[in-house]
Parts: sequence; structure tokens; C-alpha cells
Amino acid sequence: MKFHAFVFMLLFLCTYLSLVQGSYANCCLGYVNEIKKKRYIVSYTMQETDGDCNIRAVLFKLKKREQPVCANPNDHWVQKEMRRLDLLCKKLHNMLLKWHTLSQVMHMNHHNSCLFTER
Repeated sequence: MKFHAFVFMLLFLCTYLSLVQGSYANCCLGYVNEIKKKRYIVSYTMQETDGDCNIRAVLFKLKKREQPVCANPNDHWVQKEMRRLDLLCKKLHNMLLKWHTLSQVMHMNHHNSCLFTER
């Protein structure tokens, strides 16, 4: 009986440790010093020290690269890239908002003109 309990606990412990270790697969464990081709950066996300990950980091998504690149959020070049991406995102959002508003106006004018010609 003791042997079965020992084997069960050992299997449970191995399973638990593999699950805990698996959560670190999505965590940055260190930082890069720089990204040479910054024009390939398309987005970023923040990694916080929330219990799963041990360090704060900025994860940059690059064109044609599956894995993100981890950078120190305190580095000047990282903050500069984050501001650039935020500004680009804001410009894109404003452009889409204008396009959406313009398309609504055009649809309304087109709809009204169709109603006008049918009368």
C-alpha cells in the first residue's frame, strides 16, 4: 500500500511540475539589448510579474518571426518603440474611424438619392 501511495505521489508531482514548467514557456526569461531592424516590429504586449512570469518585459512581435522578442521596458529604445507603435495604432484607428464615417455618409447620400429618384 505504501508503495502504491508513493508511486501515485510521484506521478502527481511529475505532472504538477510539468504543468508549472509549461507556464514558463510563454514567459521572457531575459532581454535582448537591441533589435537591429526596428522596421520589422509590428506590435508589442507587456509581460507582468503576475506569478507565472518572473520579470517585467515588453514582447515585440516581428514580421516573419513566430516567437516574440523580449526587451527591458526600462530601456530608452524600448520606450521609444512603444511610443512609435502607439502613435501608429492611434493614426490607424483615426483613419479607420474617418473611413467608417465617410462610408456611412456616402451610403446615406446614396440611399437618399435612390429614394429621391424613385419618387
